[in-house]
Amino acid sequence: MEPLHPELRADLKRAHPGLDDGTIDEYENLTSLRLGLDPERDKARVAEIDATRQRLLKTHMPHYIKVREAFLARRRAAADNSASPVQVQWRRNDSDADGAGGGKR
Repeated sequence: MEPLHPELRADLKRAHPGLDDGTIDEYENLTSLRLGLDPERDKARVAEIDATRQRLLKTHMPHYIKVREAFLARRRAAADNSASPVQVQWRRNDSDADGAGGGKR
């Protein structure tokens, strides 16, 4: 799992005064652990991790989903704006004017 983007961390801290990197790190670590488990084999551990993650969100980051969605929307918009459309122009070679299509050989 990739760590949270620094801008997302900053957004989370702005939306949740008093939130610190330790709490965000704990949430990330739990999420990483969760992703590494087999939901069928490790049902009890998955349930325990999910409960802890939910508790962290509820008590320290209740606006996490809204903040994350807004962050992702900004990133998508920035990517859309920075992508320059490709323009293709077909130019006819003067030597092809007769339709032979050969040009110099």
